Amino acid sequence: MIEMLKNWYHRRFTDPQAMALFAILFFGFVAIYFFSNLLAPLLIAIVLAYLLEYPIRLLNEKLKMPRILATFLILGGFIAVTFIMTFILIPTLWTQTVKLVSDLPHMFNQLNEWLLSLPEDYPELVDYQMIDTFFISFKNKILGLGESALKFSIASLLNLVTLGIYAFLVPLMVFFLLKDKMELIDYITNFLPKNRTLASKVWREMQQQIANYIRGKLLEILIIALVSYAIFLFLG
Repeated sequence: MIEMLKNWYHRRFTDPQAMALFAILFFGFVAIYFFSNLLAPLLIAIVLAYLLEYPIRLLNEKLKMPRILATFLILGGFIAVTFIMTFILIPTLWTQTVKLVSDLPHMFNQLNEWLLSLPEDYPELVDYQMIDTFFISFKNKILGLGESALKFSIASLLNLVTLGIYAFLVPLMVFFLLKDKMELIDYITNFLPKNRTLASKVWREMQQQIANYIRGKLLEILIIALVSYAIFLFLG
């Protein structure tokens, strides 16, 4: 038994390729776990740069467009579309929220009338004491929601400041990650283990799976959008 364990240990932990992969994964997880708040803008920038790399490479290789120009074009288009969608959605959400708040008293009155009619329609099932208990509980819930909304609004001010910082830092980091991609990769590989053939193979396979996942999600979003549009169009 001991000899079998020793053979398993030597087979698994004396392989430099496996140890290199383990070291990369271990230090990567440790950095993300302990410094996730500090690394959040960088991680977001890396994800966006990864997503935008394909169209930039397409323009660079297929259309022979300089990489710096392709980076400006794709990143600028992405930022423009993001801002346009944001400024289209925010007024709509605000209008719907104001409408909901203005309709709440009418909805509450209708609920009140319906509940008060229950003891008359179903006296054997519902009495006025149950209705009073429900209204007291409902009132306490509403007060609790109001207090939570106040705390949320105060916290939202801080989140808006953080969002403003991210809105400036993330596009800037995405630009430099895309523009200086090869230089950054060469610099980072200097800190990686020399025996990383297995890690490179795993990374290539993971890239393929990520690409498949992104394509699947984009197709899912497109189908949901088309079906939702068709339903709303049918319903008027």
